[in-house]
Amino acid sequence: MAGLTERIKITQADDQLLIFGCNPVNRPARSGQTGEEGELIMPDTPEARARTRAFARVIGPYLAIVPGIIVARAHSMGAILSAFFENEALVWIMGALLLFGGLLIIAHHQYWSSPPAILISLLGWFLAIRGVALLAAPQLIARGGAAMTDMTLAVQIGFGVLALIGVWLTFVGWIAKPPAAS
Repeated sequence: MAGLTERIKITQADDQLLIFGCNPVNRPARSGQTGEEGELIMPDTPEARARTRAFARVIGPYLAIVPGIIVARAHSMGAILSAFFENEALVWIMGALLLFGGLLIIAHHQYWSSPPAILISLLGWFLAIRGVALLAAPQLIARGGAAMTDMTLAVQIGFGVLALIGVWLTFVGWIAKPPAAS
């Protein structure tokens, strides 16, 4: 199926790759494949698919369970959040763990070749940024959380969407048949 052949285009200019108009990445392309007009296409290799599937097997159930519980307990999340931010050591440790988890995903999952791969890679960046924010400016996260305590329905909808993404990633990682090698 041609749609599964990845079409994330990378333009090559002066030994640098420009990805989606972001800052140049100074590294050689991993694939010699070219698409229309000579631009490079990010490869969808068996290794990339296997790694995405492995990350989906861990991240999927986590996202299905934890946000699902937050949806069910949304009314008590304000008290839990307040207690969390009262302990500066706990906030710092959580920030460090989020940064570590995000960097782990970023380091081992640099794939943007399918919807599950994109979600997993974006999650890595989100965790790393959130970890830095908790370490450097925890008051920003505390204020954002405090503002959401009176918005129970919005919290339930937001975390409900995350739980559904978790169910989908669980399906991708554990149930769906891996795509055939192209």
